Amino acid sequence: MKRGVVPWRCTFGVAQVLFAYSRTGSSMGRNAKDHEISTVPLDAVDRWIAALGTIPPAARVYDVTPRRAELEFGITSAIANLLSDRGLPRSSFEGEARFAWSDLHYIALRLGSARLYLRTMRSWAQSVANAAHGGSQMIALRYRTYASPGATVDVLLPEGQRAKAVIGPDQIVARFNVRMANREIAFPPSVQQVLHEAAAFDFYILPPTLAGDLDFARRRGLAGCLTASRFVVSECQQRGIEARMAYGLLLAPPLGTPHEWAEIRLGDIWAPADPLLLSILGRFAGLDASRWPCTHSPNAVLLRLAARKTPIVDGAGGPVETSFMVSFGEQTTSPRSSFRAPSPRGLA
Repeated sequence: MKRGVVPWRCTFGVAQVLFAYSRTGSSMGRNAKDHEISTVPLDAVDRWIAALGTIPPAARVYDVTPRRAELEFGITSAIANLLSDRGLPRSSFEGEARFAWSDLHYIALRLGSARLYLRTMRSWAQSVANAAHGGSQMIALRYRTYASPGATVDVLLPEGQRAKAVIGPDQIVARFNVRMANREIAFPPSVQQVLHEAAAFDFYILPPTLAGDLDFARRRGLAGCLTASRFVVSECQQRGIEARMAYGLLLAPPLGTPHEWAEIRLGDIWAPADPLLLSILGRFAGLDASRWPCTHSPNAVLLRLAARKTPIVDGAGGPVETSFMVSFGEQTTSPRSSFRAPSPRGLA
């Protein structure tokens, strides 16, 4: 038996699938409390696979091997075969099955087996909840690249500012502090209606050829945060409400995550809105939906860098792989990479 994962057992008489994995990573032992078991009705699995069937075959990239499916999504070969038998799209390469990343991400979130992604989502949920209780707080950020020291790179900083930096021995190309202040923002009813509509999308990270395609999202009901945010901007603008897209970092220690969201003009501020993000954090990551509904503005965890997606660290050969290290409290900035960002909450 694979460590920490047991195959599904199908009981077709009661139309259910049992999926179990260990919280501790050990094999199934005598103490049942060491393990978490999810019971998933097969009709739910069939609904998920039917939703995936709305993705055009040409849009899929089959690049996930069975081994990667197990390591990244907790989907063993036995589970993958069962899903395939029920209609999960797959291809093959040299006799080995291949799956689409977005399909497995969608299924594994709903099964509860995507532990890597669920852990990240829980850190986001914790950051959203903590930000409201902490009031104004100083956040320290460091951009750590994965490139050879000595190279010169172009670095994107808050409010669209850019700076040149030389990668040093520590591979840190920027250090700066930013004060993030939680603001309770009341969106008007016309905006709240739009936010509820965006939150109702079935969360699916659309492949590149469909990401941002509002016509597809409206017809099929599938969208990721980018597409849902573009929906918010489009619907607000159609109603005569000023709205725009934003690109930057979702701040959740210990790491920041590149992200896109909507911003809505309210008086003299641009208020961040990300209804689908809050919806999925409530569904998958334990965020209290009654306290953090989709109409809440997660302004204290979203740091705007630019108006649209753009390389945050760019080198001569293109974008440079970078981690965005986040911690609470002010840090000492070095002369080489010092930058103190203003609060991004005002007008830009």
